[in-house]
Amino acid sequence: MARSVKRVVLVLLAAAIAAFAAWMLWPRSLAGAFDFDQPFTLTVTDLELQEDGRWTSGEPVSAAVEPGTPAAEAVRAALEEESYHLCLSTLTGDPLIDGTGDQIVSLYGSAGQEKNHLTLYAGNSRLNAGGRVVRGYFRDGAALCGELAAILRPE
Repeated sequence: MARSVKRVVLVLLAAAIAAFAAWMLWPRSLAGAFDFDQPFTLTVTDLELQEDGRWTSGEPVSAAVEPGTPAAEAVRAALEEESYHLCLSTLTGDPLIDGTGDQIVSLYGSAGQEKNHLTLYAGNSRLNAGGRVVRGYFRDGAALCGELAAILRPE
C-alpha cells in the first residue's frame, strides 16, 4: 500500500514538473507581447564599445508610429516571425540583461500603458517584454534589431 502511494506521488510530481517546463518553454509570439492597436514609439539606440571596455550610447533615434500605418505593419510583421519563452529571470523578477551588443531597439506604448513595451538587444537573446525579462527563440537579437532599425532609418 505504501509503495503504491509513493509511486502515485512520484508520478504526480513528475507530471507537475513536466507541465511547468512545458509552460515555461512554450513559444509565445513577440508580436503578441505588444499592443499594435495603440500608438507607440519606436526608438533605436546605437552603442559603441570603447577601448577601456565601457559602452557609450549614441543619440537615440525615435519616431511616433500610428496603428495601421506601413511602419506599424512592418514592425508587426518583423515581430510575428519571432517568438520567446519564459526563463528563470521571468520568475525571479531579475531585470538585469547582460551583453546588450551594439544596438538597442525599444517599442513603447503611449502614456498609461506601462506594460506595453518591448526592448530588444542586438547582442543577446534575452529581451524585456512588458516589464519582465524573457528569452527569445533566436541566438541573438542582432538580425531582428537591424530589421526594426531599418524601418525607422531606411537606407
